[in-house]
Amino acid sequence: MTISETYAAAVTHLRAGRLAAAEELFNQIVRDQPNHSGACHLLGIVAFQTNRLDAAVDRVQQAIRLNPSHHEYHSNLSVIFAALRRWPESLTHAQRSVSLKSNFPEAHVNLGKALRATHQFVAAETAFRKALALRPNDPNALLDLGLTLKEQGHLQKSVETYRQALSFRPNFPEALVCLGGALLELHQPTQALALFQKALALNPNSSETWIALATAYKVLENLQAYADAIRNVVRLQPQSADAHNTLGIAFYDLHRADDAIASYRRAIALDPNHTGALNNLGLALKDAGQLDEALAAHRRARDLGITKNAPDAKDHHSNFCYTLHFHPNYSPAQILAEHRDWNARYAAPLKSTIQPHTNDRSPDRRLRIGYVSADFTAHVVGFNLLPLFQHHNHGGGEQFEIFCYSDVRFPGQITARFQSYADHFRPVVHLSDEQLAQSIRNDRIDILVDLALHMANNRLLVFARKPAPIQMTFAGYPATTGLDAIDYRLTDPYLDPPDGSTDAHHSEKNLRLAQSFWCYDPDPQFILPINPLPALTASGKGGGLTFGCFNNFCKVTPPTLDLWAAVLRALPTSRLLILAPQTQYRASILRHFESQGVTPTRIEFINQQLRRDYLALYHRVDLCLDTFPYNGHTTGLDGLFMGVPTITLIGQTTVSRAGFSQLSNLNLTELAATTTTQFLQIIIDLANDLPRLAALRQSLRARMQASPLMNPQLFATSIEIAYRQAWHMLCNTHPLLSH
Repeated sequence: MTISETYAAAVTHLRAGRLAAAEELFNQIVRDQPNHSGACHLLGIVAFQTNRLDAAVDRVQQAIRLNPSHHEYHSNLSVIFAALRRWPESLTHAQRSVSLKSNFPEAHVNLGKALRATHQFVAAETAFRKALALRPNDPNALLDLGLTLKEQGHLQKSVETYRQALSFRPNFPEALVCLGGALLELHQPTQALALFQKALALNPNSSETWIALATAYKVLENLQAYADAIRNVVRLQPQSADAHNTLGIAFYDLHRADDAIASYRRAIALDPNHTGALNNLGLALKDAGQLDEALAAHRRARDLGITKNAPDAKDHHSNFCYTLHFHPNYSPAQILAEHRDWNARYAAPLKSTIQPHTNDRSPDRRLRIGYVSADFTAHVVGFNLLPLFQHHNHGGGEQFEIFCYSDVRFPGQITARFQSYADHFRPVVHLSDEQLAQSIRNDRIDILVDLALHMANNRLLVFARKPAPIQMTFAGYPATTGLDAIDYRLTDPYLDPPDGSTDAHHSEKNLRLAQSFWCYDPDPQFILPINPLPALTASGKGGGLTFGCFNNFCKVTPPTLDLWAAVLRALPTSRLLILAPQTQYRASILRHFESQGVTPTRIEFINQQLRRDYLALYHRVDLCLDTFPYNGHTTGLDGLFMGVPTITLIGQTTVSRAGFSQLSNLNLTELAATTTTQFLQIIIDLANDLPRLAALRQSLRARMQASPLMNPQLFATSIEIAYRQAWHMLCNTHPLLSH
């Protein structure tokens, strides 16, 4: 055969999928005629189709050297570089292909993909629209256009584009999944679920579709179906660290801590440098009370992220910072030092992006207050903030205009309440930190308030860009962010005494509210009656006190257990209820008590409860025992409202003064101890005076309702006074700038 005949035969084999036969003939041509660019090019295509990507690059580059003006060679090399995720090179060759033949639709598609991958979304959209102008009914190009529109935050437009793609190819699994994903973000989970199920029927072995289906089940709160879907991902990808990590997340959401920890460990065994699994392992171990192991996992995730300059390094480092507050062996100075390191690594480099603030410096004008949070939803932080938003002064006297920047991914009824209380409610999930900062500048916010600190989904790098002239932190938990760019933290005179003894623990200046950091707002549907003191009833197990601790189990440290054991030894007929996840670590807690002379049968573990059932647990409890160094915060308020006081131990850190703050606002500081000896003595005295304890139980709710802890108007006014105070200080030190 002539070379032309051999080439034609090879092309026939290639089109029929007989790749080995095609490759043999193309190689024969190249041996006989090394400068045959067509054979070199198609050898690259064969290599690409058999997943030999480096060989594919070599062959197509050879073809381009032989014929540099062939548009198709550059277009296909762009595709190969895209498969290698070598996006700059993919972009270069797509651009070259377009310049050689401007009416070649494939080249415009490849150009759009490379532009999208390099976050040039507007240019990518233009490229896909050019491809569609050349070939209007191309469902693949429509899918790419839809993805690009979604990246720009145009969700509704992306939905329309996906639907257009499906009108040309109804059984297009990728388009079904993308449409479902967009509908999920538009809060239409049922419709999304149906689309994912249809896509799975077309391609049951698609891991990506199983993951999408799992997400829909999670949004619909069908957690068991969520976990089952992820199991299918693991079945399809048993050696995938990502799959095992995601299964761990599903188990974590199901409160199956041991299974979650095992899945994360399996992911790490498959990929020791999987920072996501290491971070999630740290979270699970923290919740199980294994703080040393948790910090080790977070430290490893943090260090790997820093080494790789990974975008999520800041999140892993935040989790490390947050977890330090729970550990009894870290001083306030050590905790602050780690937070300052976070600031130096991630926030300080953004200082150069800070722009001058030209806000009108009139001291008594209406102020624009912006709140940034992912917790404008059914979250403990959200519930604690509702009284403030409900009672903000929007007019008359001290006037404030309220802006909410909401990172809530799936809004619910509580989100709607926040929206009704705000003057402006901005969903910002799709905005980058830089984009959100610019949006805040555009709104000319006067005081910007962080509500997360280092908790999940924080936006501290927005604050690092200082889009508002005054920035504060509040509500997430009473501690420091470590950021130079945050000027103040709201606190109270009991968490941070006016003598300034805790000021050095924080990078921000303290602004003390008049009374309380908290305002308790019980949900009317969950208000239960207060029952008689259990120790005085038949349920009191022979008259002994029943103690309880329903704080997050990560707060139950070894020194806390030692002190509780001393309490139980001093009162031999007493019992203790502990809210704890169902993990193997429960057994170690029982062994710890036994080593301290406390029979394990006196300890009862309680599983995670729905709110009504959780509140009903207080009907079984005479006294709550606080944890340290991290006290109960909202749980302390729950107990007080249910008539059950908490005996607390005041510590060095601000989070260890929460119990003292709450008791101070009730004029019950006699229940706050400064030493372990005093802690024990307070309990013994109460155990020997049950009528006093019974009377306290019956009076606590009324005392709460009459106190600053349940005075939302006082709470809101106190915060607004702090805002105005900070604004006056700015006006005095930085008067109105000329424009």
